[in-house]
Amino acid sequence: MQQTSSPAFRELHRLITGIYERLLGAITALNKESLRLLFTGSFAAFWKAIDGTFLLTVLAGIGLSIVSLSRIIPSLLAEHPIVVWSFFSGLILISGIIILRDIQSWKIGTFLALLAGIGIALLISAIPPGEGNENLFFLFGAGASPSAP
Repeated sequence: MQQTSSPAFRELHRLITGIYERLLGAITALNKESLRLLFTGSFAAFWKAIDGTFLLTVLAGIGLSIVSLSRIIPSLLAEHPIVVWSFFSGLILISGIIILRDIQSWKIGTFLALLAGIGIALLISAIPPGEGNENLFFLFGAGASPSAP
């Protein structure tokens, strides 16, 4: 199968999937074996086993983003809503395209799952906004649901 994508798109794909795979590997490494290293005092071995430097860098980046963008995004949404929503929609769209391109064999179940996902996304987007809910379980669920595998 011939690659028709641009070199920039292929590099973006490598970057995103490489980071994602490394993150999954680091999270998966948090298991009984690595925790045993931690609790037996082998902190350096534990840190290496879970790719601690990478995880710390990711968590620091997330924290920095939250702190730095939490004041900027609301004003950008108020002054330039179309640009901001277009940016985030583009991120979601390109992520979906990258994931779809990685599917090796399309089966009926894969296609039905894709249609179900698109349908659920459309239904959710059509729900009118309601009052804010500050219950911590609701907020956690709302933040976790888009990232569920």
